[in-house]
Amino acid sequence: MPRHLIALTLLFGLAACAGTPERQALDAFNDGVGTANRTASNIRMIDRLVN
Repeated sequence: MPRHLIALTLLFGLAACAGTPERQALDAFNDGVGTANRTASNIRMIDRLVN
């Protein structure tokens, strides 16, 4: 199956479960991971500036 069809299928699947507790938990987890990644990136940047 072509990649664009796989992506479209996943998008429709995500839209179907929007608002469910599972989706909200996944969104919260992804937000937490994003925050952790930004924090790690900021720490590396500060380290490069200081050293």
